[in-house]
Amino acid sequence: MPKISFSKFLSSRSKRKSTKTNSGYAQKTIESLNNYFIEKKYPFKVIDSILSVYVITFLVEPIASSQEAKLEDTLQDLKELLETDNIRLIDNVLNTSYLGLQVANPSPFDLSYQYCLDNTQGKGKLPIGIDTTNQLLSLTIDELGNTLVIGGPKTRKTTFIKTLLTSLILSQDNSDINVILDNSYYHDLSLFSKNAYMSNDIILSLNHLVKELDRREALLNGETFKSYNKKALNDGINTLPRINIFLDEYKNDYLNLVYNLVSRSSRLGLNIILSSSTYIPELGKYLSSCLIFKVDDLESAHLTNIKDALYLIGKGDALILSNAIKREDPLRIVTPYISDKDIRRLVP
Repeated sequence: MPKISFSKFLSSRSKRKSTKTNSGYAQKTIESLNNYFIEKKYPFKVIDSILSVYVITFLVEPIASSQEAKLEDTLQDLKELLETDNIRLIDNVLNTSYLGLQVANPSPFDLSYQYCLDNTQGKGKLPIGIDTTNQLLSLTIDELGNTLVIGGPKTRKTTFIKTLLTSLILSQDNSDINVILDNSYYHDLSLFSKNAYMSNDIILSLNHLVKELDRREALLNGETFKSYNKKALNDGINTLPRINIFLDEYKNDYLNLVYNLVSRSSRLGLNIILSSSTYIPELGKYLSSCLIFKVDDLESAHLTNIKDALYLIGKGDALILSNAIKREDPLRIVTPYISDKDIRRLVP
């Protein structure tokens, strides 16, 4: 298992007065736990601390059934050592070679959006997150394509959409059109109202967008969006703008309209990024990417084939599946955190 270290990517939000939340405290805890494991002859070693979770690897692989009793002893001993009952497993320790223990209620750290933005290279690239080998994943809006963002409440799926919008506004061509359909309770995307067409009337707006795609389909007459624009540039006529739709908190009430858009989107210059509490099977074959944040119930989220989603720890911890990433299994990443204050500072 590769070493996981996010310490240098943590934002200034982690620099709090409490000594229990700083990296010095985490390092001392790691050293204390490792010394304790050696003293007790437990076959475990702490390899790092991520997002307030101490990542502990087994020194014996595969895990034999004889280790289960020792694991239970270890958990009980740790509770007494740390004087807390707030210790819980965040992975299925009998099927993997590591486990995570959440200890002592430290405040969660946040991955700095500014750091990700500063280190994103390539024209049109948008920072998506940091993977478990410390690599920054960045994709263009075209590579990301139609994207479904799945997660429970307070897992930062809307924060992820905020980072995408911020990055897109800072990097995109002026010809792009961003459309925000905000169905969330708090209307969290209203900060972008100066830089995008914004509507809370989802049905009306989706109907307008369907009519726009009908117009484009007639105009292109079988051509693709890209080939039409290439010819338009050569002929000196106006090109068609790409439309990026951000739909926060999808509901089944408008499935038919969303399906109409998504099924025609790739050839007509439209990308749609929508967040939902569950997978939407009707849209599956038209999705290029899927981000999965923590869910509490795999069956209700229709994610029984991606069981790892149950063990994500929240606060931006996510799995990503994308045609732009050359792998069949989900990639685990931490998505960046951006505050409303940061958005006001960065977005003109």
